Amino acid sequence: MKKTSRRKFGQLIAGAVAAIPVASIAAQTPRVPRAPGKTSLQDILNHENTPPPIMIEDGSFQLKIKHVDTNGDPMTRTGSGTSWTYKGNFNTNNNFAHLRVMHGSGEMLYSDLNAAGSKILITLEDEDHNPAGNLVFEGSATDFIVTSNGTGNGDADGKLDWSKAYGKPKSKHRWVHKGRGNSNKDFRISRIIITKTNGAVLAFDVQVDLSQFASQDFRILAWLTP
Repeated sequence: MKKTSRRKFGQLIAGAVAAIPVASIAAQTPRVPRAPGKTSLQDILNHENTPPPIMIEDGSFQLKIKHVDTNGDPMTRTGSGTSWTYKGNFNTNNNFAHLRVMHGSGEMLYSDLNAAGSKILITLEDEDHNPAGNLVFEGSATDFIVTSNGTGNGDADGKLDWSKAYGKPKSKHRWVHKGRGNSNKDFRISRIIITKTNGAVLAFDVQVDLSQFASQDFRILAWLTP
């Protein structure tokens, strides 16, 4: 997707609801010494200070995951038509621990240090405001799971193209969404919804002003359970 000039954040965001205040990340107490081999609650709360292993990026929409160096795609794909499911085991526990949503201006829109049971729904649209697909991201004990739904045939079927940037000890794996495919229309994130407790509780909802078309360069940062 082509980058477009970013207008003032307040003009483009239609609304946002955050159940957990961003200020909560500042309310951390000093680390307490502990016996080796045990994971303290404070270790978990400080886990979000490390670089996130999972990043979901607007722009040319892509998912990035840091993982041990492997020769092939670390996620298995199942599905058909315009509905695809990707599963990968990236940690001893693949449930979300922490989530952040960042705007391209650098503003933090959402922060949850206790993100267990969260589900992320992303809606895509093209420059003519036509649907360009949607994706759901969630975790389980055994797998990180991505469900991608496309809008048509060919490159618009919702499949994600995998590639890898080699590195040691971990490589950056990347999966790119192709939007509406052969229509050659730019596309962007138009809405992000985060629910908790298996979808029963709305934690966050942000929708871009549909009267305009401009990528907000959203970034969703995810940490998995230590």
